[in-house]
Amino acid sequence: MRKTLLFDFDGTLFDSLPAVGGAIIGMLERCGRTGYTLEDMRKCVGPPLEHSFSKFFCFPDDEIQNCIETYRELHFKLLDRYTPYDGIVDALKALRSAGYRLVVATSKWEINARKMLADRGLEQYFDLVAGSVDGLRSEKMEVIAYILDELKLGKSEALMIGDRLYDVEGAAAFGIPTLGVLWGFGSREELENAGAIACVETPREMVELITRTGGDCLE
Repeated sequence: MRKTLLFDFDGTLFDSLPAVGGAIIGMLERCGRTGYTLEDMRKCVGPPLEHSFSKFFCFPDDEIQNCIETYRELHFKLLDRYTPYDGIVDALKALRSAGYRLVVATSKWEINARKMLADRGLEQYFDLVAGSVDGLRSEKMEVIAYILDELKLGKSEALMIGDRLYDVEGAAAFGIPTLGVLWGFGSREELENAGAIACVETPREMVELITRTGGDCLE
């Protein structure tokens, strides 16, 4: 049985597009790049900031750090725009009651993830919140490595839950399967092509599948 569940943050626990997208748009406007909408920013929710700014907006390497600093300045002012997805709180309660250990595995700044969870009363459901700290663990694979070491956790004991291919690939590096969620920012095609073992459409369906299969998510 896989009794430890690693939850992605953006697109899995929280709808972060208004905050993440708003901060990126603000950063781009400071750089003289205008005309972007929140929908244009959907692809930026999930990957590390370095990846988004380089791949999607073609900033040169020597400008990336300034972009990140501007983004974080703006993002900090928008933390109240994060909203837990409908059904997530009930799902966390149900999984805890069923004996599962819950962990947050995010590439966003850990201090911000902790603040948002605490402000909305969700931190109590998690045994560990792991994210980026002082520029460390910016990749999902690095975050998961930290979790496995911190909890002395074996790959056969864990299940990753996320909405993007970065979650699937980060977990797969350690032989951990991923359950894809379809209420976030990735598609079924993206998740299945990356190797997700199953996909669910609602938090309730997620709970039912995990508890029915003992976290293996294979019928």
